[in-house]
Parts: sequence; C-alpha cells; structure tokens
Amino acid sequence: MFDDTPGNAFGSRWMQKLQDITSPVVELRGKKDEYELVAEVPGMSSDDIEIKLSDGMLRISGEKSESHGEEGESFMFSERHYGRFERAIKLPNGINHEKINAETRGGLLTVHIPKSAEAIKKERKIPISSG
Repeated sequence: MFDDTPGNAFGSRWMQKLQDITSPVVELRGKKDEYELVAEVPGMSSDDIEIKLSDGMLRISGEKSESHGEEGESFMFSERHYGRFERAIKLPNGINHEKINAETRGGLLTVHIPKSAEAIKKERKIPISSG
C-alpha cells in the first residue's frame, strides 16, 4: 500500500524525506567514559525540548514555534521549518541511566550519556595484524 510507486505520496522515500525535514539532525559519538549525542536545534531553548528515556530508547521531542513578522509583511518564500518533532534513538548497552544529562548552547542540544563502570572495564582494544 505504501510502496515507492511514482506518484504515491505515502511511499517510504517520501516519508523518509518528511522525517528528515521535521526531525533534528543528530550525531552519536563514543568517547572513553561516555557517549555524546548532539542534535541540531537552532532557534530552540531548553524550554522547547523534552528528553525521555524508556526501554533503552532516548526520545527527544519538542516544538519550534513560527516567528511572526510585522503586520502587512508576507514571505516571498521560507525554507525554515516549524512545528512539533520527535526523534527516538536506541542507546547502546552498558550506560549509567541515572547520570544522563543535557544542555543546549548555540543551536545544539548535547546529551551526555555516561558509560557504566562495568562497560568501561569490559571495553578492550582488538589488535589488528597485517598479513
């Protein structure tokens, strides 16, 4: 029903494009003692964003309100995106759920996800031989 047939507005490619437009772009970085998730949230404050953790999924949601111009002003075009979004990211195993924290600065939301002590101990470098 929702296939990629040309002209099908509900095809998976179209739905992916819609998600790309409405969801913040994210990076998940692995560091020595933590994972760091960075999401682009330009024009949003911490009051506009909500973060929840449930069953190993980190859900970031929020709403970017439309800016209102002066009376009599109209847009010739606008590429800015407004409205509600939600993004769910599956977190790796071995994290310390109690110490997750977040901050916003310069249009970026940074979520610090500390690794558990056990996960840090279990991590080891695998040697690579050249043949």
